[in-house]
Amino acid sequence: MSAASSGDPGGSVKRRLPIFMDPTNKFGELTFLQLTGKDETPLPKNPFIIGKSVEACAGPIENAKTEAQGTKYTLSVRDPAQVAKLLQLTNLIDGTEVEVAPHPNLNVSRCVVSCYDLIHMEEKDILVELVKEKVTRVQRITRNENGKRVNTAALILTFGKTTYPDYIKFGLLRVPTRPYFPNPMLCYGCFSYGHTRARCPGPQRCYNCSGNFHGEEECGEAQFCRNCNGNH
Repeated sequence: MSAASSGDPGGSVKRRLPIFMDPTNKFGELTFLQLTGKDETPLPKNPFIIGKSVEACAGPIENAKTEAQGTKYTLSVRDPAQVAKLLQLTNLIDGTEVEVAPHPNLNVSRCVVSCYDLIHMEEKDILVELVKEKVTRVQRITRNENGKRVNTAALILTFGKTTYPDYIKFGLLRVPTRPYFPNPMLCYGCFSYGHTRARCPGPQRCYNCSGNFHGEEECGEAQFCRNCNGNH
């Protein structure tokens, strides 16, 4: 059993059936494919053409959603045999030339592990040992200590698949995984969450008191957070 990643547009990314009930892996973990018109050729507006073309190539799939106002399709597929067939799809039933490729953003998952035995190892050296587990990136979580960044035992692991395992083996050590939650996006213009300074609708606020921006000089007002009403 594996833990699911976030951002799943096609239902649970976990297996539909456990391995012992699914020897051919038809109901395995999701793979996301992206169907587009070749050389930016517009896809047919008729969704039945897309559906019949996909099913004629590989049979019924788990799910599908449109992207970019219908100019792209995200295909959610569980059967590896269907994935292989769809990656060879070049024409729809109406003759439209298309391309199918692994989705550039959705076939990843992240988790956090903590292992003190790795605290002095470089990220690149850990990654070499975990490539066989489909780990594509290892990122060390650090903390500030007396003005210097120091290593913690925590690592963020990125997998090139839609789920991550319940545990990772570092040599003989079996270390449990836990979900990774990225830091929320904070605007350093108005100090609200959900956008960046480059896209801030304003008005700009003081970083210290959350009042109207009053220049770059140090603010003498009491500290106030407009998000939690705290004194920080």
